[in-house]
Amino acid sequence: MRLKHFISTSIVAAMAAGIMPATAAIELLAGHHGNRTVGWDTNHVGVIAPLNGEANAGNYFSGTQLTRDGAETSTDLSWGTFGSDAPTSVDGIPGGSLNNRTTVFTQTVFMAVGNNSFGSNLVLNAVHFDINRGQTDVPAQFKLEYLGGDLGTPITVYELTVETNEFMSAGVDASGDFDDLDWTLATEGTQTGTAASPTFNAMGDVELAFGETAQFGLIVIGETNTSNSLNLDNFAITGEFVEAPLPPKNFVTGTRIDTDFAATDSPVYADGDLDGQNGWAAITNSGANAFNVDSTGDGFAETISVSNSFDTTLGNQVVFDDGDQWTTNGIGSQWSGTIAFSFQTGSGTNLVKSREIAAGVTNTIEVADLNNRRVLNLGLTTNPDSVFAQGELDDVNINFHINGGKGLAVTFGGAGFGDNQMNLVGRADLGWDPEWEASGEDGFATAGPDYDSDLMVCDYVIRKTTIADTYLAVVDVTVGGTTYQGKPILLEKLVPYASDGLKFALGHDHESDIDGTFSRVDVAIDSLSMTHAVSADPLALPPFNMAVDGGDLSALVSWEGAYEADSVELFRSEVDGAGPYTSLTNDLVFSYGDEGLTDKRTYFYTTIAHYSGGDSPRSEQAILRALGKTALMEWGHATDIVNAHLNYAGCNLRDPAAVATNGIANYVSDGFDDSLVEDAVVYNTNNYPLVYGIMQHNLPGGVIDQNTDRWSNVHKFRDDAAGDYIKIDALNAALDAYSALLWVEGASVDATAAQTTWEVDANNAWNGNGLRAAVRNGSTWYVSETTFNSGGTASIVDIASEKWAVLTPATLTSTSMMTVSGASFIIRTLDNITAVGAFGDTQTGAADKNLLYFGLLQKTALTAFEQWTDSQGIYNDDAGMADDPDSDDASNLEEWGLGGNPMNAADVGIKERYMDCDGASITYIYPRLKSADRPNYTVLETTDLVNIGWGDNESAYTITSGGDWPGRGVLFEAVTNVIPVDVDTKFLKLEISE
Repeated sequence: MRLKHFISTSIVAAMAAGIMPATAAIELLAGHHGNRTVGWDTNHVGVIAPLNGEANAGNYFSGTQLTRDGAETSTDLSWGTFGSDAPTSVDGIPGGSLNNRTTVFTQTVFMAVGNNSFGSNLVLNAVHFDINRGQTDVPAQFKLEYLGGDLGTPITVYELTVETNEFMSAGVDASGDFDDLDWTLATEGTQTGTAASPTFNAMGDVELAFGETAQFGLIVIGETNTSNSLNLDNFAITGEFVEAPLPPKNFVTGTRIDTDFAATDSPVYADGDLDGQNGWAAITNSGANAFNVDSTGDGFAETISVSNSFDTTLGNQVVFDDGDQWTTNGIGSQWSGTIAFSFQTGSGTNLVKSREIAAGVTNTIEVADLNNRRVLNLGLTTNPDSVFAQGELDDVNINFHINGGKGLAVTFGGAGFGDNQMNLVGRADLGWDPEWEASGEDGFATAGPDYDSDLMVCDYVIRKTTIADTYLAVVDVTVGGTTYQGKPILLEKLVPYASDGLKFALGHDHESDIDGTFSRVDVAIDSLSMTHAVSADPLALPPFNMAVDGGDLSALVSWEGAYEADSVELFRSEVDGAGPYTSLTNDLVFSYGDEGLTDKRTYFYTTIAHYSGGDSPRSEQAILRALGKTALMEWGHATDIVNAHLNYAGCNLRDPAAVATNGIANYVSDGFDDSLVEDAVVYNTNNYPLVYGIMQHNLPGGVIDQNTDRWSNVHKFRDDAAGDYIKIDALNAALDAYSALLWVEGASVDATAAQTTWEVDANNAWNGNGLRAAVRNGSTWYVSETTFNSGGTASIVDIASEKWAVLTPATLTSTSMMTVSGASFIIRTLDNITAVGAFGDTQTGAADKNLLYFGLLQKTALTAFEQWTDSQGIYNDDAGMADDPDSDDASNLEEWGLGGNPMNAADVGIKERYMDCDGASITYIYPRLKSADRPNYTVLETTDLVNIGWGDNESAYTITSGGDWPGRGVLFEAVTNVIPVDVDTKFLKLEISE
C-alpha cells in the first residue's frame, strides 16, 4: 500500500534573527514505503519541495548569513547523481539556492529526518546536495556531521577539502548545472580523504524505527566576502522503508492446555468469566464473556449463562495467552488435543409441530428451529487482537456446525455445513432431537424434542505441512462409545503460514444466534487439551475416498489424501478384507489402471501410504466385480476396413432429381445393399458391417452442384495407418447448415437385459446442435439428449438411463432439415435395437468432422444369484452355490432361496413349513421367492429314511402358489402342495437347486 507522504520542509526565520546565526534548518520527515527521498528545493518525483516557485519566494535569511537566492539555482533539477527514481520537473521553475555571501567562518545547514510510518523502519541511504563555487576565494572545506538522535553517538561522517578551482562549473553568480555530491551513509568502512576526495567515518546505525529521528549538519568552513558567492541547492536524504522486525516472542512447546475447568483442576478454576483465568484472555475485537466457568464438580465452560452478552456480529472468543507465550510455527509444527462438549438449545418462537406419539394420540409441541450454522470454533491465530473466526486471514479454524436434518459437521475453515468437511455425525447418533424428527422403535414419534445433545469427544490435529502455505487438520468424533473417523483436509492460509508463532484460540461463533432468527445454540465444554510439537513427522494417515470404475475387464482405481507421503502403494486382493495382496504400483500417484482381469471375478483394492516416519494403516477397500464388454454392433477402430481411399467412385449418395421445395438438398445412400459403399471390392464386407447414411443441407445458390454439394471434398472413407475413418464435411463453405445420420445394422439388442453402452470416437469439434448417439429400436429412430461436441472418445454408459427424442429420418422428398432441436427427451424402452449410429445435428461450416468409431457394447450380465451374493458381501471362492461361508450347513443357494444370511450362522432363512393331513392327502406349504429369477424348489419324498433315497413325485401333486408369506410378503410367496396319501408312511423335504 502506498501511503501518503509526510514531509515537512522549512527554513526557520528565527535563525536569521540571531537565535542561531549562520545556520539554516531543513526538517525532512519520511512516512511512506519503498525507496523514498526527502528533500528541500528539489523538483523530483516523490519529493515535496515547498520552496519551489515564486509563490514561496522570500528572504528567509538576511545580512551576511546564508540567504535564499531565487535567481541562482542548479538547473539540473536533480538531487545528486544517483537514486531510485529518474529526475523530473515538478513545475518547471527552479527554486533557487542557498547563497553564501558572508565573512562568518563557519556556517551550518541543519537537516532532520524522522520516521513516522508505523510498522516500518527507515534505512538511510545517502545525503545529497548540489554545489557551485562562483569564485576561487569562497569556502573550500565541507563537513557532514551526524549531530544526534536515535542513530548512536554523534560523529563527523564526511570531511572534504576541495581544490581551488573545484566545483565551479556553473560560473559566477549564475544558474547552471551545479555539481552533484552524494555522500553514502553506512555502518562500516573508513576512508582517508585527499584533495577533492572526502574522508569518511562509519556511523553507529542508519536505521530509524517508528518515531525515531536523526539530525545532520552540512558545515561550510571558510570565509568569503559579500561580493563572492557559494551556492548550495537540491538537498535530499534518500532511504528505504523495510518491514519493522517484530519484538522477540516468548516461544513455548509441549502440553499447553489440559483442563476440565474444575475447582479441583491444576491450575484451579473459579466460577465466572474464563477471561483472565489461567492464561485465557479475551480477544480484543470480539464480544465479551465468551465462556462462563462453572467450577463445581467436574467443571465446564459454558455459554448459556452469558447468552445476554452474546455478539451476533463478531462472536465471542478467547485466546490462550499465558503471559504472551507463543507456540512455534515451523514446518512440521503440530497442535493436537481433545475437546469434549455438548450442545443445548430450546424451542423456537411460536414454532409448533404436531406428531402422532401412539395410535390415535397426537402431541402438539413447540420445537427448535436450527437451520445450518457454525456454533463452536477452535484453532490458531497470528493476531490475538483481531476476531478469531472463519474467513479471517490471520486464523486457522476448525469449525463445528449444526444442521437440523443432518447433525454435526466438522470443517476446516469451512463457511458452511458441507465446506471442507472433515467429519459428519448424524443427528440420531448425537442423542439430539431439537426439531423433534426422531421416532421410537414402535414407529411413532418420541414423546417430545430432546434439546440437549450427548457428549461429543473430538480428537483433533492441526499440522503445518511441507506443502506451501498449507495446513492439514483431521478430527475424529466419539459419541456414546462409537468413533466416527474423520478425513484429513488441507487449508491454504498464507498469513499464518508465514508467521513465526501462533496462539491457540477458542470461540463461540456469531452464527450460533443470528440475531434471534433461529433457536439459539449454546455449548458446554467439559474438557479441553492442546499439545504442541516441533518438527513432528507427517501424520501417517491412509488414503481415503477409495473408488474404482470398471471397464472392459479393467479397473480404474482412484484415491485421495496421502498428504506429505513419499509414495502410495496400491494392492489388489481376491479375498474380502484379507490377503494375499499383490502390489500394483508404489509411486506418488492418485489413480491407477489395472488391466487383464477375469470376467465376473471380484477384486479388492487397498492402499498404504509410505511416510518418512512410517507407514499408514491399510485404507478402506474399493470393490469391483470385473465384467467384460461385448461389442454387439460397431464400426471402426480398425485399419483394414478399406484398402484405399473411397471417393465418389467408391461410395454413393444419390442426388435427387429436383431441388426440394424449401431449399433443402436430400442425399440418401443407395450403393451396395443401399449402403454408402458402391465398390465392395475395396471395402471389407466380410469383417465390417456396411454403413448407411442420410445427409441434408441447405442450398445457398438454390441449385444442386454435384461437384460441391457433397459430404467431402476429397474422400468419404479414409484408409489410414492409425485407423480407417469416415470423413464428413460440406465442401461449399457457404452452406449454412447440414445434418447427417450414419449407422450400421445388426441382430436385435435388448438394452434392458444388461448394461448397454454407446461409444463414439470422433475427431474434431462438432457444432450446431451437436453430435448425438442414434439408435433404431424396432423401426423408430431415437437420438440422445447428451451431445458430444469436443471430439475424442466418449460414451453413454447405460443407454437405458439416457433420455431420447424421436428422429424422423429424411427422404429424397423431405422439405425440412432433420433435427431434434426443441424435441421432447424422455427415457425410452430400448428392447429391440436393430441399428446404431451417430447423428450430426445441424452442423455448420466446411471443417472436417471425422468418425473413427461408433458402436454398442454390453457388459457381462450377472445372474440373479450373483447379484444376491454381491448384496450379501460374499465373493469369489465363498460365493458358489454350494459354498457355505458361515458353516451353518445351509448352502448359499439354499440361503438365497429361503432369505437367509450367508454370513450369519444363526440366520438360515425361513425355517417354517406348514403341513396338514386329512387321511386322503397331505397339504405341504413352503416359501418361495416371487421373482422370476430364482432357484428351483422341489418337494422330495421317501418312505424310508435309511434304505430308500429321496425322489421327485411332484407330477402326482396338486401345486398352487400365491399369497404372501407371513412376515416376508414383499419377497416371498406361499406354495401349496396337495400330496396324495398312497402309502402308510411318507417323509417329505424341500430341496432348493440350481
